[in-house]
Amino acid sequence: MTDTHNASSYDRRYRLVPIRIAVVYCVLALLWIWGSDQLSLLLFGDNPWVQTYKGSFFVLMTALILYRLIDRFAQSQRRIYGRQLALTQSYQSLFNEHPLALWLVDTAGSVIQQNHQSLAMVGEVSHLDQIFASQFHPLFNSALLSGDLSALKDEMQLANGLSVSVLARQLQFDSHTLVLVAAVDLSRERQARQQLAQSEKMMQALVSRLPQVFWSFDVASRRIEYVSPGYQALLGRDPQMLYVDAEDWLEAIVPMDRDKVARVLASGQRLRGETELEYRVLDQDGNERWIKDNAYPVTDEEGRTLKVAGIMTDITESRTQRSRIWHLSHHDQLTGLANRALLGQSLNRWLRQGKSGFMCLLDLDRFKNINDTLGHKVGDEVLVQLAHRLRRRFGDEMLIVRSGGDEFILAAPRDLSLDELEALVAHLRQGVAEPLVIGSDRHVLTHSLGLVRFPEHGSDAESLLRCAEVAMYAAKQAGRDNYRLYSTTLSGPTLERVRMENRLRTALANNEFLLVYQPKFSLNAQRMVGVEALIRWSQDGRLIPPCDFVPLLEDTGLIRQVGRWVASTALMQLKAWQALWPGLTMAINVSAVQLDEADLADFFAGELNRYGLAGALLEVELTEGALLRDPEQALAFVNGMRSKGIRLAVDDFGTGYSSLSHLKDFAPEVLKLDKSFVQPMASDTRSAKLVEGVIALAQGLAIEVVAEGVEDEKALALLAKMRCDTVQGFYLSEPVLASALSSTQGAARLSAVSGGA
Repeated sequence: MTDTHNASSYDRRYRLVPIRIAVVYCVLALLWIWGSDQLSLLLFGDNPWVQTYKGSFFVLMTALILYRLIDRFAQSQRRIYGRQLALTQSYQSLFNEHPLALWLVDTAGSVIQQNHQSLAMVGEVSHLDQIFASQFHPLFNSALLSGDLSALKDEMQLANGLSVSVLARQLQFDSHTLVLVAAVDLSRERQARQQLAQSEKMMQALVSRLPQVFWSFDVASRRIEYVSPGYQALLGRDPQMLYVDAEDWLEAIVPMDRDKVARVLASGQRLRGETELEYRVLDQDGNERWIKDNAYPVTDEEGRTLKVAGIMTDITESRTQRSRIWHLSHHDQLTGLANRALLGQSLNRWLRQGKSGFMCLLDLDRFKNINDTLGHKVGDEVLVQLAHRLRRRFGDEMLIVRSGGDEFILAAPRDLSLDELEALVAHLRQGVAEPLVIGSDRHVLTHSLGLVRFPEHGSDAESLLRCAEVAMYAAKQAGRDNYRLYSTTLSGPTLERVRMENRLRTALANNEFLLVYQPKFSLNAQRMVGVEALIRWSQDGRLIPPCDFVPLLEDTGLIRQVGRWVASTALMQLKAWQALWPGLTMAINVSAVQLDEADLADFFAGELNRYGLAGALLEVELTEGALLRDPEQALAFVNGMRSKGIRLAVDDFGTGYSSLSHLKDFAPEVLKLDKSFVQPMASDTRSAKLVEGVIALAQGLAIEVVAEGVEDEKALALLAKMRCDTVQGFYLSEPVLASALSSTQGAARLSAVSGGA
């Protein structure tokens, strides 16, 4: 309205310009007419010609003056009209396109003008009564007549039922008083408020059911703005106290963790970036719970932190689970003592910290006898009781470890003199030697002990353990029930042997063993009739042959468990091959150490039944040495196998005593000639005669003969001439993985030899 008033004032001033111009021109014209006679006499005197045309000249000058006056007046009028038209169009456009509904009315309520928004809201109207509901008519009429528009309510209802917010202002147009009425549709605002209220209600319901606690802290006022309903259940504190004192929640934190959290708050870390805290609190029932508290700063456009928002999460379960997993992975399941992994971590930590100390490796003597005679249940109980005794006596001052089997380790970061170490070892040995009572039996244990000091004997856990094992083996070699302090002069197993033994103890669990198979070919049928299962050990990308590790398996007793794995794996593979090579047999080597297993025959029978295989498809190979180690035990084993239909093969025949009585007593179904006799036959007549004689003898006793080590055509031809039953060797096929087994090469070479013969 102010802009319209200023424009009208400007136009009135501008309309005065032509009038001023006209006045000036009239004055000039009068002066011209008045002074023309005097000027003509002065300039031209009484010249008749000048006096004659003087009047016409004045008339012409007067016309020119009037023309100029009229032209200037017309130009000014055009400019005024153009400016007024532009202003009128501009104001009309603003009025029509205004986002509010507008009506321009006079004091009688008649509508003079309305914009597009008002047309869309109520349509075209001529009076305010057509716009608003009838209950508001008296109010409007009174306000228009009195000129007091303040009595109008902010919120009113239109005739069409729509609720609006009303704003009215008086305007002066020249001498007229008009009223501008504006209306804002409140339905969208109400709908938005309802949606917001519903969203807040839904969010509140959701937050109240979430296990996490959400909070918001205002930096300027240093007050908590919001905390979700789960706060009291999680922290055991009244949330109203938190609104009064923003640090009230610290009282819920256990004292051991409270100082750590307070330091983080005091440092202002939460104002500078995201932070995560883990601490313990006491809930409303007095239970200790673990909380993970994540905080996130909320900043303005200039990077200033305005608020800090956060989430508290109960991680007690995950912490407990994590602790349980850690305990399981660092402790022995039978005794509850620390295991080798925790020992390694502790030793390396002590060494990094520059500490000196000692470690004792204790291995029970002849513990296997307890397991074999009384059973593993009694053996486990012995280990548990011994662990309890060691923990009770030394648990407060040493780390006590069960490193596996019947081995225990005690270690501590204490720098003891040699005399103090000897006194400690004496106390330890005395404690182990005290009888253990299990049921009605008393067990007296002896042990071999290896002692090392660090960092004198090693700079890491692995080297210390290696030295301790060398010292312990030296104690065993000294007659057992003894101890040795490690030194480089000790006689004991080589470090490589100790290393290999340690790796062998976990090789089966780590799937490091695999089987290869060497075919056996029948010279009569000229085809593959069987395979021999041979174990290999995969270490560092290479296959270790059995001669390098099987003796260690036998020395440590691991051969029992590994031998059963070999049998089960080989028979499962044999079952898969039956569809391709029906009647194919499988030969499996059995160690002499396994013969004392009373249930071994039942195990083989169970595996055969498991895979649906006949006993005749399995050959158990035993060396002469294994049979003679304990003939009675061996005979019982052979009879047990034969009762299950399993065939016996005597391996490496000729390298032992080769007594004919063995053939009579054990009555094997198969006799395997050692390669040391087979390979030199072509150049050694005596070897050929010996092989020929053994073949004739065995066949006379109805024993099948298998010749090992056939590595050339000459040996194969000689064996064919001697009518040997079965042959095997590199010339026919090397040991191969199950996926590479083929009879093609061997059958072709058999055929060639047969054709040549």
